Formats: sequence, structure tokens, C-alpha cells
Amino acid sequence: MPSAKDAILSAHSPEARERWEEMQSRCPTRGAFDDFDLVTGLSHVQQLQCEVLVTSVDNEDQFGAILPFRRIGPFRDAILPRFCPTSPVLIPTDAPVAVRSAAIESALACMARRYHRVSLHLTADVTPLVSNDAWGSTPLYTYRLDLTKLTADITATWSAGTRRLYRKNVESYRVEETADTATAVQLCWNSYARAGRPLPIDQRAMSEFAHQPPGDVSTRTFLATNRDSNVSEAGLVVLQHGGMAFYWIAGSMPGPGMTVMIGHVLQVLRESGLTDFDFLGANTPSIAEFKRRFGPTLHEYTRMASSRSWLLDSLLAARNRFR
Repeated sequence: MPSAKDAILSAHSPEARERWEEMQSRCPTRGAFDDFDLVTGLSHVQQLQCEVLVTSVDNEDQFGAILPFRRIGPFRDAILPRFCPTSPVLIPTDAPVAVRSAAIESALACMARRYHRVSLHLTADVTPLVSNDAWGSTPLYTYRLDLTKLTADITATWSAGTRRLYRKNVESYRVEETADTATAVQLCWNSYARAGRPLPIDQRAMSEFAHQPPGDVSTRTFLATNRDSNVSEAGLVVLQHGGMAFYWIAGSMPGPGMTVMIGHVLQVLRESGLTDFDFLGANTPSIAEFKRRFGPTLHEYTRMASSRSWLLDSLLAARNRFR
């Protein structure tokens, strides 16, 4: 098997960006969450440190991963930032299979040595290449809508109950595109708090970041305001990249506001020429059921994890139990 060489670079170094962008140019597909500036920016807002692993074979880079991590005492825990659903991993496809395999095997071993825990969320095209018996593997899911197949009746593929809820309440709300990202983020933060999972992220910093994120992405913010009370009851920040739109930062008060807003937003996105809408996750049963009712298609991706510290695992499990 060809010999591979791993390099761990600071995400702040020009070399890391240069090598990442060179590998991107050799990848046939490029996702929103592979964007160097978006991922490192999210990591900074959430006070995570960030490194870039680049693995080369015969002096040509064949594997790359941006690895945000947090320190918990003496431990290094490599995790995904919030609002980044999949890990930024690049595997150029222009090399022979043996070369790619050597790079991947070396990179996984390097991550397992450097971090006490590593969690990677891999897209469906990357998963078969990276699969490794030494790492635990769990299926994850998301829902996607093909916007090009939506008809004039935006509710045609919705469940009967969601269709009735929308039609009954659509005139009760004013749905507008707005520059008020802060209100949408506030609604999201309130939703997490109501569910007993408060977000440990500076809300103002996240609002400013989401309003105008760096990199090759853009955002659009929508609010659904109750006409009687003049209160914004639902907010959504849509992330856009190429023809894709993502249900990125979302929150609402209990009630029909979010359902009404999604109906409006889907029409706007379709009319804007976007082709796909990703609901970004269907892994919490109640949330997955809400998203399913809009008629999307289920897609699978994969969580791969490695841990070499039972103590860190125990600490995190205990912390999660008492949240």
C-alpha cells in the first residue's frame, strides 16, 4: 500500500486554506458545509478550537478534514459545531483507489491518536469510502424536498392534517423576508430552552454571523407575524449554496406559525430558482414527524465515532443526564 503522510494545521494558517481549496478543486461535488470560512467561522462563534488534517500520498493531498474541537480538562473532543450538520471532509476522486485508501486509513488513525473522542457526520457519497471497522457507525437521517416538483398548490404532497392547518391559518399570519435575523435566532434559542436544551452559544454573535455568513454561502431570513397580536411567532434563517436551500436556524412559538411560514418560504425559494430544500435532520422523533408531513424524501447519512477515553465518555454522559 502507498505510504501516507498526515499534517495537522491550524485553521488560521494560510497553508491550511490553500491546501483545502486545492483539494476542493479536485472534488466533483462541493457542499455548503465543506466551505472553509463557514465551518471555521461557526467554530469561532461557538468558542471551539479548529484544526485541519491533511493527508498526502506521494506529495499530493488525498484527504482533508476540518476538525473543530473543545477541551474538557485534559481531553480533546472533536465535534461538529452547532448548525453544521455534516463534517467537512474532502476526498478527491482523481487518484487510484489504493492511494485514496492509504490516505483514508492514515487519516482515521491520526484522528484517533490526536483526539480522545472524534465524531464525524459523513454524507452518503463519503461514507462508503471512509467506513472503518475500528470506528462505531450509526445511521442518521434528513428530509429533502425537490422544489422543481412542487405544483401551484404548494400543499399537494403534504399530510391531510398539515394541509388543513395551513389553509385554516394562512390568512392569520404575515410572512415576510426581513433583515431581522436577531428575532429569528431568538425564536430558535427560545425553542431549544423550552425543550430543556438551552444553547451554550452567544446569541448576539450567532445573529451577526447568520445575518451575513462568510464563504460561498448566503442567507435569507423569514418571520411569520400574527396579524392580530403583531407578534412574530416563527422565524427561519435559510442557508443557500448553489441550488440548495437549507432549513438552517429555525424556531417558533407553539401554534401554526411555522407551518404557515414553511408554505410561504417553499414558494419563494422555488420562484427564486432553487432546486432542493434540505430540512437538516430527522433524528429527533417529534421533529422528524413534523418535517415528514411536508412530503419530503428521507435521506440517510452516517455518524462515525471513535473514543479512547472511558472517563471522558462517562463525564459527557453524566453531563447530558443532568441537563
